[in-house]
Amino acid sequence: MKSFGINTVKIEEADGIGFAIPINIVKPIIEKFRRDGSFEEGSIGIYAYDKEVVKYLDENIEIDTGIYVVSVKKDGAAFGKGLLVRRHYYEN
Repeated sequence: MKSFGINTVKIEEADGIGFAIPINIVKPIIEKFRRDGSFEEGSIGIYAYDKEVVKYLDENIEIDTGIYVVSVKKDGAAFGKGLLVRRHYYEN
């Protein structure tokens, strides 16, 4: 019997940041991988940062909540949906 496990995920663009993955997230990924032999990570096609990261991008930008969008990929799902680059989005 062969087995493997996933206990963390690492964000390639962010050195040293990793997260634990709940089993309810992992199970469908493993099932799809077994069935299809591959798994493609979902994406809406934006790069955005929260208040902890945005201050390192530009010290003149201050946000307390929400995200700051720095790019929208032309082939991503969010393209053409009204998201603007270099804009702060938050929920009131």
